[in-house]
Amino acid sequence: MYIYLYFTVKQPENGTNDRWVSELTSRLQESEGARSEVQDRLVRMQTDMESLVAESKHLAELKDKHETSLSDLEER
Repeated sequence: MYIYLYFTVKQPENGTNDRWVSELTSRLQESEGARSEVQDRLVRMQTDMESLVAESKHLAELKDKHETSLSDLEER
């Protein structure tokens, strides 16, 4: 999954590039931080989803076992 962040930085008219480079670097670091945060969230979501799937399978097995036990009792 790719996230594209678009931003513009107006180059100063006085010809000094230091402030422009500093601003550009700052925004790039912010976008990298945001990308890293989103990536961390996706990993947590995937882990949560895997846990939910495992729990769902376990509950389905318990339900089947319970229904089998119930039908055995009804036959008796």
